[in-house]
Amino acid sequence: MWGNIVSSTSKEKQARSRFGSIDRENLGRFKGAAIGGLVLLLLASVFAYNIYIQPNAVNVIVDGSIVGTAQTQEQVEEIVQELHKEKEANGLSVNCISVIEFEPIKLTKKAIMAQEDIANILRESLVFHYGAIGISVNGEIKAILENKQLAEKVIQEVKESYLPKNGNGFEVNVLEVSTAENITFEPVDVEMEEIISFEEALELLKFGEEKVTYYEVASGDSLWTIAQKNGIRVSELEEANPDIDVSRLQIGQKLRLVKPEPAFNVQVKYEQIAQETIPFPVKNVYNDSLWRGQSQIQERGAKGKKEVTYLVTMENGRTLERNKINEVVIEEPKTQVVAVGTKLLVASRGGGGTGPLGWPLRGNITSPFGQRRGGFHSGIDINGKTGDPVYAAEAGRVIFSGWQGGYGNLVIIDHGDGVTTYYAHASQRLVSNGDQVERGDLIIRVGSTGRSTGPHLHFEVRINGRPDNPTKYLRN
Repeated sequence: MWGNIVSSTSKEKQARSRFGSIDRENLGRFKGAAIGGLVLLLLASVFAYNIYIQPNAVNVIVDGSIVGTAQTQEQVEEIVQELHKEKEANGLSVNCISVIEFEPIKLTKKAIMAQEDIANILRESLVFHYGAIGISVNGEIKAILENKQLAEKVIQEVKESYLPKNGNGFEVNVLEVSTAENITFEPVDVEMEEIISFEEALELLKFGEEKVTYYEVASGDSLWTIAQKNGIRVSELEEANPDIDVSRLQIGQKLRLVKPEPAFNVQVKYEQIAQETIPFPVKNVYNDSLWRGQSQIQERGAKGKKEVTYLVTMENGRTLERNKINEVVIEEPKTQVVAVGTKLLVASRGGGGTGPLGWPLRGNITSPFGQRRGGFHSGIDINGKTGDPVYAAEAGRVIFSGWQGGYGNLVIIDHGDGVTTYYAHASQRLVSNGDQVERGDLIIRVGSTGRSTGPHLHFEVRINGRPDNPTKYLRN
């Protein structure tokens, strides 16, 4: 710093002019002290740098943010390697996508984080991606699973869930199972949270992203009441359960309340071989010993059997087409022979209860046919209790079932050849217009509707539209 000391008069004079009158010995001592001081200053600077300035730790920077401090970069790198091994324990390939940087710093020992603490922070801060397999439908990833084997198994199980099963009197032969969409398996790098389980993938691919809710069928439930309880239409309930016969609900059965929106559509073509019955034909033979409208089986028929093959196409459990492609008769049906009466009911039959009509109600006649106080009574009143059954007096066709003035609830039966019977004041009508009834069929129940003073049956027999005394036609 000071250079070397030079021996000359001019220099001595210069020295005296700067330092005053000083001898050579003192000047030498001064130079020695200056050099010693400079050495001490340098040593002090090195000591201060080592103590206060030289870095002894590193800031750990993850994706641009300081997350902690460590002793060395090597320490952090070892922790990251251990985290890699820890993540790979589940069998998936692991890749850390976070950017890790280091910044040398000077800290006190207490300020440097322990290895366990920095490991926990890195476990939370670092982002790892896992090599998995995505199920792609028409180019769009619908579900991500751990490996291709599991992904293929999910697709296969979705397809198998729509396969028809043998039973209910038929057997099936599956011809083809296909999907309308293009399904591929694509390698993907994702976070662990994006990988779903086999069961979750099965639910997602079959029913869609919307959460499916279920209703458990209870005693007394019907399709209509279930739809009403849950604020949906019956048609929507049917669409949400294409794999269930909703016409035959069972207690404890679970119905989906949300229409499924599958990730892909499964089409199944199969042959359905069914055992079906062949109705027996009926042959009528006329018999003049039976009243017209009466019939009697002479030879009972028997149904035949046949084996029918259908070609069926289904999509997601719903039938699109069902065409008959073959039929083989196994057993021919046997014709049923029925004797049909031709004996006519005539109005000239005498009284005394010898006629061909059956009593519609057993009871006392409380008001006979004919003149009575207040007018003409066109039938007979037979005593009964409300709700008692009333039967058809003879076979025929219902030509009226409804309300008619003073008759109240009324049923009229046409027996042919101009003969009709009336059943009035009913509490309940059990037949409708156009119904064919047989002798003894239940048609109404006793009541007191219309112009009536109490429960009873008003019964009329009309010949060509004119009332006649019913007792002439009723058997004893």
